[in-house]
Amino acid sequence: MRGFFQSTDVPPLIFGPSPIAFMYLYLLLILCGVSAAGLVSLVMALRRPEKRQQLRKRLWLHVPLTLAMLFFVGLGLKFVWDMVALSVAQQARTEALNPRLQADLQLDELHFPAGTLVKLDTLDPVDWQGKSQLSGLQSVAHATFETPQTVLGVQVSEIDMPLHYYFSKLLLVDDQQIAGWPCKGGGWVSFDRTVEDRTFPSRWRFDECNLSPEARLVDVTWPAGSQVFHESSGFILRTDGQVPHPVAYQGMQFLSLTLDLDESKQLRQWSGVLAQPLQLGEWHYPAGTRVRQEAPDRLLFSPTREATAVNHQTRKKLSVGRSIVQQRADGAVLDIQPNDKVGVIDWEAFGR
Repeated sequence: MRGFFQSTDVPPLIFGPSPIAFMYLYLLLILCGVSAAGLVSLVMALRRPEKRQQLRKRLWLHVPLTLAMLFFVGLGLKFVWDMVALSVAQQARTEALNPRLQADLQLDELHFPAGTLVKLDTLDPVDWQGKSQLSGLQSVAHATFETPQTVLGVQVSEIDMPLHYYFSKLLLVDDQQIAGWPCKGGGWVSFDRTVEDRTFPSRWRFDECNLSPEARLVDVTWPAGSQVFHESSGFILRTDGQVPHPVAYQGMQFLSLTLDLDESKQLRQWSGVLAQPLQLGEWHYPAGTRVRQEAPDRLLFSPTREATAVNHQTRKKLSVGRSIVQQRADGAVLDIQPNDKVGVIDWEAFGR
């Protein structure tokens, strides 16, 4: 499983305020501002005898107008008060959802010592359907430890275990072995799990991590940024994008390299992009050519628009769209096939 999947208990869609509501709010703020300015003008006028005399002559107009201004100013002040109260309540809820533990907390197999900063999923004991749910300290979704803690036999500084997803993650303190893989310190290690096994790390299954820089695995020295993934039937080792220096493998140099292993970590297939030109048999392949192992004794070369293969005897050129299958030992050409027949995707063709 590569993605993060939510549970089926999905709350109903919640829509934001409508444009009409914003229009009314904008109108209220304008009326409040105008009314406040009017009341200030009225107070200033009452300080002058001649103005007071004029106001007395038109009480029938000024009294209702003053009451209206007081109403809109009061309405505006109530709105501001409500917004301040809402902000205070939201701040209090945020603090309640992100407490620092005052005492040790044990959740099944996981121990959180006092001082741990935790993030709770919810404070509500029932969900939107009225059903009971984990809440408060029972709903810890993320924890940051004051000092490194041991989980699954490794030292970690943080743990991420959202309630309604099928994964958990550990942030390693330093380079450590996870499920036999050398994982990079300061990086996250992901695990697959069920929703029910959130607090049972012994039931988690290794999913992926960044490899320790220069780790030696399957006859390859993997550069920084390389990754290992657990797939349904094995593992994938790969460089992450183009590497800072070419990766050597089976006598060739690669800009990127991917190895497909079975569950016992034995090689099934590999593929990569050449970092240096290669001559095999009659064909010359420039840097940038895609290479794939078809069988232990066969290689499949897939030229690109920028990396055109050339037969140094016939001067025939082969560009994007077709691939050459050759014997590894002597370079004998076994076949030349369209890429769609051998499972090679020409991504550059989709950009045209």
